[in-house]
Amino acid sequence: MPQNYKILITSNLHLGQTESQNTEKRRLKSFKKIISVATEHDLLIIIGNIFHNNNNDKKNIDFVKNEFDKLKNSNTEIIYTPDANNSMSYNLNHFKNLGITHIFNKENEITPYEFSKNNKSLFIYGMISSKEDITKKNNNPGFHMGIYNENLEKFNSKSEDLNLNNLNLDFYLFGNNNNFKIFKSNNKIIAAYPGTPEPIDNEDTGEKYILSLNIKNTKIEKINRISVNSTKYINTILNCDNKTTIDSLKQIILKDKSKKIVQNITLTGFRNFDFDIFKLKTENHQNIKIIDKSKICLEKNISELKNKNSSKGIFYKNLEKEIKSNNYMDINLENLNTFLNLILDNEKIK
Repeated sequence: MPQNYKILITSNLHLGQTESQNTEKRRLKSFKKIISVATEHDLLIIIGNIFHNNNNDKKNIDFVKNEFDKLKNSNTEIIYTPDANNSMSYNLNHFKNLGITHIFNKENEITPYEFSKNNKSLFIYGMISSKEDITKKNNNPGFHMGIYNENLEKFNSKSEDLNLNNLNLDFYLFGNNNNFKIFKSNNKIIAAYPGTPEPIDNEDTGEKYILSLNIKNTKIEKINRISVNSTKYINTILNCDNKTTIDSLKQIILKDKSKKIVQNITLTGFRNFDFDIFKLKTENHQNIKIIDKSKICLEKNISELKNKNSSKGIFYKNLEKEIKSNNYMDINLENLNTFLNLILDNEKIK
Protein backbone atom coordinates (compact mmCIF):
# COMPACT_ATOMS: atom_id res chain seq x y z
CA MET A 1 0.00 0.00 0.00
CA PRO A 2 1.52 3.38 -1.02
CA GLN A 3 2.31 5.77 1.81
CA ASN A 4 1.88 9.57 1.46
CA TYR A 5 3.47 12.21 3.69
CA LYS A 6 2.72 15.91 3.65
CA ILE A 7 5.54 18.10 4.95
CA LEU A 8 5.66 21.89 5.33
CA ILE A 9 9.06 23.58 5.48
CA THR A 10 10.14 27.06 6.51
CA SER A 11 13.44 28.57 7.63
CA ASN A 12 14.91 31.44 9.64
CA LEU A 13 11.74 33.02 10.99
CA HIS A 14 13.55 35.66 13.09
CA LEU A 15 10.45 36.37 15.19
CA GLY A 16 10.91 39.48 17.28
CA GLN A 17 13.16 41.22 14.77
CA THR A 18 12.27 44.91 14.52
CA GLU A 19 15.23 46.53 12.78
CA SER A 20 14.40 45.38 9.24
CA GLN A 21 11.87 46.79 6.78
CA ASN A 22 9.37 44.21 8.01
CA THR A 23 7.33 45.10 11.08
CA GLU A 24 7.08 42.70 13.99
CA LYS A 25 3.28 42.65 13.59
CA ARG A 26 3.57 41.56 9.95
CA ARG A 27 6.13 38.88 10.81
CA LEU A 28 3.88 37.38 13.50
CA LYS A 29 0.91 37.52 11.13
CA SER A 30 2.86 35.49 8.56
CA PHE A 31 3.87 32.98 11.24
CA LYS A 32 0.21 32.55 12.14
CA LYS A 33 -0.56 31.78 8.49
CA ILE A 34 2.30 29.24 8.38
CA ILE A 35 0.77 27.43 11.35
CA SER A 36 -2.65 27.46 9.69
CA VAL A 37 -1.21 25.82 6.57
CA ALA A 38 0.82 23.37 8.69
CA THR A 39 -2.33 21.95 10.32
CA GLU A 40 -3.03 20.27 6.98
CA HIS A 41 0.37 18.53 7.01
CA ASP A 42 1.93 15.64 8.89
CA LEU A 43 5.09 17.55 9.73
CA LEU A 44 6.25 21.15 10.10
CA ILE A 45 10.02 21.45 9.61
CA ILE A 46 11.75 24.63 10.79
CA ILE A 47 15.39 25.30 9.86
CA GLY A 48 17.51 28.00 11.49
CA ASN A 49 16.34 30.72 13.86
CA ILE A 50 12.85 30.77 15.29
CA PHE A 51 13.51 33.89 17.35
CA HIS A 52 15.79 36.70 16.25
CA ASN A 53 17.86 36.78 19.46
CA ASN A 54 17.91 35.83 23.12
CA ASN A 55 16.05 38.91 24.31
CA ASN A 56 12.58 37.94 23.24
CA ASP A 57 9.46 39.45 24.60
CA LYS A 58 7.51 36.95 26.74
CA LYS A 59 4.47 37.92 24.68
CA ASN A 60 6.16 36.60 21.53
CA ILE A 61 7.21 33.37 23.24
CA ASP A 62 3.67 32.78 24.52
CA PHE A 63 2.32 33.58 21.05
CA VAL A 64 4.56 30.91 19.47
CA LYS A 65 3.61 28.34 22.11
CA ASN A 66 -0.10 28.98 21.53
CA GLU A 67 0.35 28.57 17.77
CA PHE A 68 2.37 25.36 18.23
CA ASP A 69 -0.43 24.03 20.46
CA LYS A 70 -2.71 24.23 17.41
CA LEU A 71 -0.39 21.81 15.62
CA LYS A 72 -0.50 19.43 18.55
CA ASN A 73 -4.30 19.44 18.32
CA SER A 74 -4.09 18.61 14.60
CA ASN A 75 -1.49 15.85 15.19
CA THR A 76 1.15 17.77 13.21
CA GLU A 77 4.65 17.10 14.52
CA ILE A 78 7.26 19.90 14.67
CA ILE A 79 10.88 19.13 13.75
CA TYR A 80 13.51 21.77 14.37
CA THR A 81 17.16 22.02 13.34
CA PRO A 82 18.62 25.20 14.84
CA ASP A 83 21.26 27.68 13.85
CA ALA A 84 24.49 26.32 15.31
CA ASN A 85 25.76 29.89 15.79
CA ASN A 86 22.78 30.96 17.88
CA SER A 87 23.46 30.30 21.55
CA MET A 88 19.74 30.27 22.25
CA SER A 89 19.35 27.31 19.91
CA TYR A 90 20.96 25.00 22.43
CA ASN A 91 18.72 25.93 25.32
CA LEU A 92 16.75 22.75 24.69
CA ASN A 93 14.39 23.18 27.62
CA HIS A 94 13.36 26.56 26.24
CA PHE A 95 12.30 25.02 22.93
CA LYS A 96 10.80 21.87 24.44
CA ASN A 97 8.55 24.13 26.49
CA LEU A 98 7.22 25.48 23.21
CA GLY A 99 5.95 22.02 22.33
CA ILE A 100 8.46 21.13 19.60
CA THR A 101 8.39 17.39 18.88
CA HIS A 102 12.07 16.89 18.05
CA ILE A 103 15.07 19.23 18.19
CA PHE A 104 18.36 18.34 16.56
CA ASN A 105 21.39 19.27 18.64
CA LYS A 106 25.04 18.31 19.05
CA GLU A 107 24.13 15.29 21.15
CA ASN A 108 21.82 13.67 18.61
CA GLU A 109 22.94 15.12 15.25
CA ILE A 110 24.02 11.75 13.80
CA THR A 111 20.79 9.99 14.78
CA PRO A 112 17.85 10.47 12.38
CA TYR A 113 14.37 11.20 13.66
CA GLU A 114 11.91 8.50 12.58
CA PHE A 115 8.37 9.55 11.71
CA SER A 116 6.01 6.62 11.25
CA LYS A 117 2.65 6.51 9.54
CA ASN A 118 0.70 3.33 8.81
CA ASN A 119 3.81 1.24 9.60
CA LYS A 120 5.89 3.16 7.03
CA SER A 121 8.83 5.33 8.05
CA LEU A 122 10.31 8.65 7.06
CA PHE A 123 13.81 9.41 8.39
CA ILE A 124 14.99 12.99 9.00
CA TYR A 125 18.63 13.94 9.58
CA GLY A 126 19.55 17.32 11.08
CA MET A 127 22.67 19.39 11.79
CA ILE A 128 26.10 18.78 10.32
CA SER A 129 29.63 19.81 11.12
CA SER A 130 31.45 18.24 8.17
CA LYS A 131 30.92 16.83 4.67
CA GLU A 132 30.94 13.29 6.10
CA ASP A 133 27.91 14.02 8.30
CA ILE A 134 25.82 15.13 5.34
CA THR A 135 26.27 11.81 3.52
CA LYS A 136 25.47 9.39 6.38
CA LYS A 137 22.36 7.26 5.98
CA ASN A 138 21.03 4.26 7.83
CA ASN A 139 19.92 1.13 5.99
CA ASN A 140 16.28 1.14 7.06
CA PRO A 141 13.68 1.21 4.27
CA GLY A 142 11.77 4.47 3.83
CA PHE A 143 12.23 8.04 2.66
CA HIS A 144 15.43 9.68 3.96
CA MET A 145 15.81 13.48 4.03
CA GLY A 146 18.33 15.88 5.54
CA ILE A 147 17.51 19.30 6.99
CA TYR A 148 20.57 21.46 7.60
CA ASN A 149 20.96 25.12 8.43
CA GLU A 150 24.01 25.36 6.22
CA ASN A 151 24.89 27.16 3.03
CA LEU A 152 26.04 24.81 0.28
CA GLU A 153 28.93 27.15 -0.50
CA LYS A 154 30.50 26.06 2.78
CA PHE A 155 31.03 22.61 1.27
CA ASN A 156 32.02 23.76 -2.18
CA SER A 157 35.39 25.16 -1.16
CA LYS A 158 38.68 23.66 -2.30
CA SER A 159 39.00 21.69 0.92
CA GLU A 160 35.51 20.15 0.90
CA ASP A 161 34.04 19.70 -2.53
CA LEU A 162 30.40 18.58 -2.27
CA ASN A 163 28.62 17.12 -5.27
CA LEU A 164 24.87 16.84 -4.68
CA ASN A 165 24.64 14.10 -7.27
CA ASN A 166 26.81 11.86 -5.10
CA LEU A 167 24.78 12.23 -1.91
CA ASN A 168 22.83 9.22 -0.71
CA LEU A 169 19.73 10.69 0.96
CA ASP A 170 16.52 11.05 -1.03
CA PHE A 171 16.20 14.79 -0.49
CA TYR A 172 18.01 17.70 1.18
CA LEU A 173 16.80 20.98 2.62
CA PHE A 174 19.24 23.76 3.45
CA GLY A 175 18.80 26.98 5.42
CA ASN A 176 21.20 29.91 5.71
CA ASN A 177 19.96 31.38 2.44
CA ASN A 178 17.15 33.92 2.31
CA ASN A 179 15.88 33.08 -1.18
CA PHE A 180 14.12 30.04 -2.59
CA LYS A 181 16.16 27.78 -4.87
CA ILE A 182 15.89 24.18 -6.04
CA PHE A 183 18.56 21.79 -7.29
CA LYS A 184 17.88 19.12 -9.90
CA SER A 185 19.73 16.13 -11.23
CA ASN A 186 18.44 14.19 -14.25
CA ASN A 187 15.15 16.09 -14.03
CA LYS A 188 14.73 15.03 -10.41
CA ILE A 189 14.58 17.55 -7.55
CA ILE A 190 17.23 16.53 -5.05
CA ALA A 191 17.62 19.59 -2.80
CA ALA A 192 16.18 23.01 -2.03
CA TYR A 193 16.61 26.22 -0.11
CA PRO A 194 13.11 27.03 1.18
CA GLY A 195 14.25 30.61 1.78
CA THR A 196 12.68 32.82 4.43
CA PRO A 197 8.96 33.60 4.66
CA GLU A 198 9.75 37.24 5.44
CA PRO A 199 12.61 39.62 4.58
CA ILE A 200 15.54 39.41 7.01
CA ASP A 201 16.99 42.86 6.29
CA ASN A 202 16.41 45.89 4.10
CA GLU A 203 18.38 44.36 1.21
CA ASP A 204 16.28 41.20 1.19
CA THR A 205 13.72 41.84 -1.56
CA GLY A 206 13.42 38.42 -3.22
CA GLU A 207 10.18 36.44 -3.45
CA LYS A 208 9.27 34.73 -0.18
CA TYR A 209 7.72 31.29 0.28
CA ILE A 210 7.20 28.28 2.46
CA LEU A 211 7.49 24.85 0.82
CA SER A 212 4.96 22.04 0.84
CA LEU A 213 6.17 18.53 -0.03
CA ASN A 214 4.01 15.59 -1.00
CA ILE A 215 6.03 12.39 -0.62
CA LYS A 216 4.73 9.11 -1.95
CA ASN A 217 6.69 6.13 -0.68
CA THR A 218 10.31 7.10 -1.49
CA LYS A 219 9.67 9.77 -4.11
CA ILE A 220 8.66 13.42 -4.07
CA GLU A 221 5.34 13.49 -5.86
CA LYS A 222 4.82 17.26 -5.66
CA ILE A 223 6.58 20.36 -4.33
CA ASN A 224 4.61 23.58 -3.96
CA ARG A 225 5.72 27.09 -3.13
CA ILE A 226 3.23 28.91 -0.91
CA SER A 227 3.40 32.66 -0.37
CA VAL A 228 2.44 33.70 3.14
CA ASN A 229 2.99 37.41 2.62
CA SER A 230 1.76 39.24 -0.48
CA THR A 231 3.64 42.40 0.49
CA LYS A 232 6.28 43.48 -2.01
CA TYR A 233 9.43 45.26 -0.84
CA ILE A 234 11.14 47.83 -3.05
CA ASN A 235 14.51 49.42 -2.32
CA THR A 236 15.36 52.66 -4.14
CA ILE A 237 18.42 54.90 -3.93
CA LEU A 238 17.82 58.58 -4.74
CA ASN A 239 20.95 60.60 -5.39
CA CYS A 240 20.06 64.13 -4.32
CA ASP A 241 22.75 65.75 -6.46
CA ASN A 242 21.96 67.24 -9.90
CA LYS A 243 18.92 69.38 -9.09
CA THR A 244 16.90 66.69 -7.33
CA THR A 245 13.85 68.16 -5.57
CA ILE A 246 11.11 67.06 -3.20
CA ASP A 247 9.05 66.34 -6.32
CA SER A 248 11.65 63.76 -7.36
CA LEU A 249 11.07 61.95 -4.06
CA LYS A 250 7.29 62.15 -4.45
CA GLN A 251 7.49 60.74 -7.98
CA ILE A 252 9.31 57.65 -6.68
CA ILE A 253 6.63 57.17 -4.03
CA LEU A 254 3.77 57.58 -6.50
CA LYS A 255 5.36 55.21 -9.02
CA ASP A 256 4.84 52.23 -6.69
CA LYS A 257 1.83 53.42 -4.73
CA SER A 258 0.07 50.45 -3.19
CA LYS A 259 -0.89 49.24 0.27
CA LYS A 260 0.81 45.95 -0.63
CA ILE A 261 4.16 47.65 -1.23
CA VAL A 262 6.73 48.65 1.39
CA GLN A 263 9.15 51.23 0.04
CA ASN A 264 12.64 51.76 1.42
CA ILE A 265 14.10 54.92 -0.09
CA THR A 266 17.72 55.81 0.65
CA LEU A 267 18.74 59.43 0.08
CA THR A 268 22.37 60.07 -0.80
CA GLY A 269 24.45 63.03 -2.02
CA PHE A 270 23.78 66.68 -1.16
CA ARG A 271 20.13 67.57 -0.67
CA ASN A 272 18.57 70.99 -1.33
CA PHE A 273 15.10 70.19 0.08
CA ASP A 274 13.44 69.23 3.34
CA PHE A 275 10.92 66.43 3.76
CA ASP A 276 8.33 65.43 6.33
CA ILE A 277 8.14 61.63 6.47
CA PHE A 278 4.88 61.67 8.44
CA LYS A 279 3.27 63.95 5.86
CA LEU A 280 4.50 61.77 2.99
CA LYS A 281 3.04 58.66 4.61
CA THR A 282 -0.28 60.40 5.34
CA GLU A 283 -0.62 61.82 1.84
CA ASN A 284 0.10 58.50 0.15
CA HIS A 285 -1.45 56.06 2.64
CA GLN A 286 1.63 53.93 2.23
CA ASN A 287 4.40 52.05 4.03
CA ILE A 288 7.43 54.23 3.46
CA LYS A 289 10.80 54.20 5.16
CA ILE A 290 13.30 56.92 4.24
CA ILE A 291 16.93 56.27 5.15
CA ASP A 292 18.61 59.64 4.98
CA LYS A 293 22.31 59.31 4.17
CA SER A 294 22.36 62.67 2.39
CA LYS A 295 23.78 65.97 3.59
CA ILE A 296 22.31 69.44 3.15
CA CYS A 297 23.87 71.13 0.11
CA LEU A 298 25.96 74.28 0.50
CA GLU A 299 23.41 76.55 -1.21
CA LYS A 300 20.65 75.47 1.20
CA ASN A 301 22.90 75.88 4.24
CA ILE A 302 23.82 79.39 3.12
CA SER A 303 20.19 80.30 2.42
CA GLU A 304 19.02 79.11 5.84
CA LEU A 305 21.92 80.36 7.96
CA LYS A 306 23.12 83.64 6.42
CA ASN A 307 20.37 85.73 8.07
CA LYS A 308 20.98 84.48 11.59
CA ASN A 309 21.97 87.20 14.03
CA SER A 310 25.16 85.47 15.08
CA SER A 311 28.76 84.82 14.09
CA LYS A 312 27.46 81.83 12.15
CA GLY A 313 25.16 84.11 10.14
CA ILE A 314 28.03 86.49 9.39
CA PHE A 315 30.21 83.56 8.27
CA TYR A 316 27.64 82.19 5.81
CA LYS A 317 26.80 85.68 4.49
CA ASN A 318 30.48 86.31 3.76
CA LEU A 319 30.82 82.82 2.29
CA GLU A 320 27.98 83.53 -0.15
CA LYS A 321 29.61 86.79 -1.21
CA GLU A 322 32.99 85.12 -1.78
CA ILE A 323 31.47 82.30 -3.84
CA LYS A 324 29.57 84.78 -6.04
CA SER A 325 32.81 86.70 -6.56
CA ASN A 326 34.53 83.47 -7.66
CA ASN A 327 37.12 83.91 -4.91
CA TYR A 328 36.88 80.19 -4.04
CA MET A 329 37.65 78.83 -7.50
CA ASP A 330 40.66 76.92 -6.21
CA ILE A 331 38.69 75.32 -3.38
CA ASN A 332 36.60 72.15 -3.70
CA LEU A 333 33.21 73.44 -2.51
CA GLU A 334 31.88 69.92 -2.06
CA ASN A 335 34.65 69.08 0.40
CA LEU A 336 34.12 72.42 2.12
CA ASN A 337 30.41 71.68 2.50
CA THR A 338 31.16 68.21 3.90
CA PHE A 339 33.39 69.81 6.52
CA LEU A 340 30.77 72.47 7.39
CA ASN A 341 28.05 69.81 7.70
CA LEU A 342 30.24 67.92 10.19
CA ILE A 343 30.42 71.07 12.30
CA LEU A 344 26.65 71.55 12.08
CA ASP A 345 26.03 67.89 13.01
CA ASN A 346 28.30 68.20 16.05
CA GLU A 347 26.39 71.27 17.16
CA LYS A 348 23.12 69.31 16.96
CA ILE A 349 24.58 66.52 19.13
CA LYS A 350 25.63 69.05 21.76
